[in-house]
Amino acid sequence: MTEEEQRARIMDESYLEEVEGVARTELNINAVIPTSFDARVKWPACTSIKTIRDQSACGSCWAVSGASAMSDRLCVQSNGKIKKFVSDADILACCGSFCGYGYVFLSN
Repeated sequence: MTEEEQRARIMDESYLEEVEGVARTELNINAVIPTSFDARVKWPACTSIKTIRDQSACGSCWAVSGASAMSDRLCVQSNGKIKKFVSDADILACCGSFCGYGYVFLSN
């Protein structure tokens, strides 16, 4: 697939609305990046980090990855006390387009 074909399949920012009073932020980080890092080792109590979700043939990567990230962040931020799996199926149900790739204009 060419870069042009990839871009045609991705929702661009023209679909997004500017939020009044919220400024864009640019970060310049001059940190040293470690040569290796394993989140499973850093946060062993967070089993969600070790879990690989299966979206099968559904175009739901946006919901699956978002739910995974939220589940991981809840656990990491609570130092392993909150171990809830955020449901990607619930996110899909709210969208209205289910396996429709998460396009905003397809949602109900």
